[in-house]
Amino acid sequence: WDLIKDNEVLPLITKRRHQIGGFFILHSDNDRAVFAKFVKNNSLSSSGNLNSDIVIYQVLSRTDGIFVDIHMESCRSTFYPFLSKSSSFSSIYEKVKKRDKDCAKNLRSRTHLLAALDKVNENAGGQFYNDGDCQAHDVLRLIRLSSRSQRKLRFFCEGSGSANETLYHLTTDHMTSTSFEHRAAKLLIDPYHLIGNHSGTWFIMRIDWYVLSIIQFSLRNYRVDDEGDGSTFRNMNFFTVGITALYQSDDDVKKNIEENSGNKNEHYFGVSDIADEVERAHGKNLSRALYLALRNSENSPATFTRDDISHALQFCSFEEVLQLPVSLDDLSMQLGSQVETMTGRKLLEVIQSLLRTIPGSSDDIFYFYVQDMPHINEFDQDGVTSTPFDLHEVQDEFSGGHGENEFVNGNPAIDIVSYVDEIDPKRDKQEYEPPIFFRFTLDGKTASVQDILGLKRSV
Repeated sequence: WDLIKDNEVLPLITKRRHQIGGFFILHSDNDRAVFAKFVKNNSLSSSGNLNSDIVIYQVLSRTDGIFVDIHMESCRSTFYPFLSKSSSFSSIYEKVKKRDKDCAKNLRSRTHLLAALDKVNENAGGQFYNDGDCQAHDVLRLIRLSSRSQRKLRFFCEGSGSANETLYHLTTDHMTSTSFEHRAAKLLIDPYHLIGNHSGTWFIMRIDWYVLSIIQFSLRNYRVDDEGDGSTFRNMNFFTVGITALYQSDDDVKKNIEENSGNKNEHYFGVSDIADEVERAHGKNLSRALYLALRNSENSPATFTRDDISHALQFCSFEEVLQLPVSLDDLSMQLGSQVETMTGRKLLEVIQSLLRTIPGSSDDIFYFYVQDMPHINEFDQDGVTSTPFDLHEVQDEFSGGHGENEFVNGNPAIDIVSYVDEIDPKRDKQEYEPPIFFRFTLDGKTASVQDILGLKRSV
């Protein structure tokens, strides 16, 4: 029989025929391999021992293809023993042929996908290879042979406007950027096309020379109520396979398909470190997506749950940038708790000329919303004077001097990840600037809008 041409077919068959089939290697070079194996049959020799037949197996790689010959020589005095389909030769022939052919198909799929990673869109036959349907077929072949590990990535609940769409694109863009420590390529597969039981955005990543991982990032939200908060997540699956696992027939795969899921090989293949890096970047993207959705809320109204806001802000670091005394007579005894004061209204008016509260934050977290205003001039209102306001200086202050494309991660258990390394002119420039959130305190306690409006004494 003949096999699909691929440079990895002969080396892999040589290795696996010896390891799995128990064949002796009689000859092996770059173009040819010859193997032999003794097979016991049920007939007895004159001495009462079981007779042995011998299988000779040859693989020849030529420019026009890969060809396999298999022969079997029976013990002496046995004539035409292999005509029956139930014979040992027929069984070996069918099994080896099936495995060889399916192995060659698996290797071709691997080569196609790695060509996408290397930005080489030609297959071994020289045809242009940029068809998403072909890539979907190759992905299907390989994920059935793979070990699957899964990470849950946090998203926002319903009603969050453009936040989830922005978050999804920020994370997928990061995975193909030069800031990502591992080379990955986005495949051309329709994200709504079902492959097995999975759909979404697909990536190919080479972990090392022999191991690759196919990554699926789902578009579907699902809620988890384990902690009673109803948080929203999307799955990211890593289908990881080594080249030696490709020597399986499709029948072998059907038998073992239930064993191919789970996290058993995540650490062995190094997928755990890769998934951790994606999670760190995704956490920073949560803060950025929240900020961008708020600034775009006029076009796409957005509101957030308190839990979503708290989770997104844990990836930011709040630092004191201004301390301002406000003096007025103590009116605490004369006025009730819900009464607004003139000083409070004027102070909030100044704040709201630049900032807005995040819907769902109990009115105590603000975001910078002014469009196209890199500098704000000095202003004086009721004796309160500010210095010139420079948006980029505030960004640098919040990023600890890391520049516009990074911001400080406030969670000490998570490392800082820089993921904006090149600006796409087709994308909104705001996506490449760090989010700016504000919190006000009165005498060291976080202040809400109502606290500011009801200011009754000096602070």
